[in-house]
Amino acid sequence: FIYLFWIATLSVYGQNKSVESARVAFLSQKINITPVQAEKFWPLYNEYTDKRADIRKAIRLIYSNMEAASDQTTEKIKQNIGQVASLKHEEVNLEKEYYTKYLIVITPKQLADLIAAEREFQKILIKKVSED
Repeated sequence: FIYLFWIATLSVYGQNKSVESARVAFLSQKINITPVQAEKFWPLYNEYTDKRADIRKAIRLIYSNMEAASDQTTEKIKQNIGQVASLKHEEVNLEKEYYTKYLIVITPKQLADLIAAEREFQKILIKKVSED
């Protein structure tokens, strides 16, 4: 399987580009995407993952600020919790928006397979990292 080869290369190179190449190969195979679909799907997928990464980065920043400042006021803590909740809500809405966009390009079965394959890829990646 080509995706196993790509995952094996991650430990050698350890680069984000390698991870993304492996992800694309793995997901493409799992959802059986056609070249015509791929041309429209991958730009959407990349746009979604970039936006999701920005949201998650903002959440991590708030969490690290909360951990670093143990002397925060109750009001500031509440504000941080509210910001995290809003960002998580934004992430859910982003997911809904892009699932709708994906269904214009791929079939519902392919979307279901994509969701499962993303989880499977994460598990493989975590296992590979923990082995190194």
